[in-house]
Amino acid sequence: MLKEIVMRNHKGFTLIELMIVVAIIAIIAAIAIPNLLRARLASNESAAIGAMRTLASAQSTFQSSNGTDADGDGTGEFASLAMLSNATPPYIDEVLGGNTKSGYRFAITTIGAVNSDEVMWEATAYPVAYNQTGNRTFYIDESGVLRGSDTGAGAPATRAAAVPPVGNFPPVGS
Repeated sequence: MLKEIVMRNHKGFTLIELMIVVAIIAIIAAIAIPNLLRARLASNESAAIGAMRTLASAQSTFQSSNGTDADGDGTGEFASLAMLSNATPPYIDEVLGGNTKSGYRFAITTIGAVNSDEVMWEATAYPVAYNQTGNRTFYIDESGVLRGSDTGAGAPATRAAAVPPVGNFPPVGS
């Protein structure tokens, strides 16, 4: 009987062993999660850059195809997000036309006056939640030069804020 008690089969892990495993998992998570969040921010910003370039191309195509010619002079006006996404066929997808995509909000501004909308437009993309869905704000206009900046805490950009000589948004990539 005494031999039976001493030789009892011990199965399982001790509390110390389990605590060590949990501590190792916590350390690995503490290292991996910030990298994952930075990768998500970079991915959202890359998607916003691509969407802004798509908007520039869509605006150029819409205007040259006379999608809207309010004054009937043969030169088309630039379009809003809704006009670009509701056209047949659409120039942009309906998600981008809804003004929010991949953690960024998008806005297109035209002057709203006949003959002015034939030559000027601007678009901006800014994070839905600054430092959570993105860090940079992007701006593009009829020149096709994409500009970006991490100043302004994720607020929408304007021509005055983005374009030199007054603005401080440097060009993004090439």
